[in-house]
Amino acid sequence: MSRNAAHSLRVPSDWIGFVCYLAIDSIRRQYARTKLGPLWLILTQFVMIAGIAFVFFSIFKRPLGQFVLFISASILAWNLISVSITTAPTVFTGQSSLIQSFPLPFSIFPLQTMLNSLIVFLHGLAIHIVLMLALGGSLKTLPFLVLSLLVIVAIIYPAIAALGILGARYRDLAPMVGSIMYMAFLITPIIWDRIDIGGGMIWIVDLNPFYHMIEVVRRPMLGTLPSTRSMVVTLAMAGIALAAGEMFFRRYARPLPFWI
Repeated sequence: MSRNAAHSLRVPSDWIGFVCYLAIDSIRRQYARTKLGPLWLILTQFVMIAGIAFVFFSIFKRPLGQFVLFISASILAWNLISVSITTAPTVFTGQSSLIQSFPLPFSIFPLQTMLNSLIVFLHGLAIHIVLMLALGGSLKTLPFLVLSLLVIVAIIYPAIAALGILGARYRDLAPMVGSIMYMAFLITPIIWDRIDIGGGMIWIVDLNPFYHMIEVVRRPMLGTLPSTRSMVVTLAMAGIALAAGEMFFRRYARPLPFWI
């Protein structure tokens, strides 16, 4: 393996299988010796979706069935984004022994984090599809979800790598990112919709990048397509994230073993 490969976001092809194994094994170990195993992923998300929908559907004056599907898609999209970003600052420090002991391509660890989030998302997607079928939702736009996920991965994967390097250098970043994501949950249309905000404040939503990221994932899960604005914004974010992330990683990944 060349030195450039070790310090690039591009994961060498012969390492892809190993990364997939790490991602699956981390999920398996998380639920080792439990009766339901990874099925707890599905059960946990189902309880969360049902609880939020039951509490808030009357507040927002929506039909319960329609609101359940909206909450289900929203929570799945948000968890895909937020869990990846929240755990990003510790992605390298949590693997310090491996990084300091073996000549590994550093990019395998952000990719593993991204794959972990995707695996959890796919577990929840199974529940969402069942809810869609039970409540009469449309699955016609679900294939578009594949393109949406590719765009989101192109945004989040470089962000995980950059935050991982910064988190290794500045240990206060992890709790700071956690606080920021908590605030982002409150100001992003997740349990409420864009149309629920009145007056002249809707521009706050339109300027929120998390809103557009959630929309491109949420809308195909609800039987509609994302708006052109959301697609353009997320595609632009993906291009910028990949270019900036690669440059940042190449420049600052070299001292990473000394920082962790």
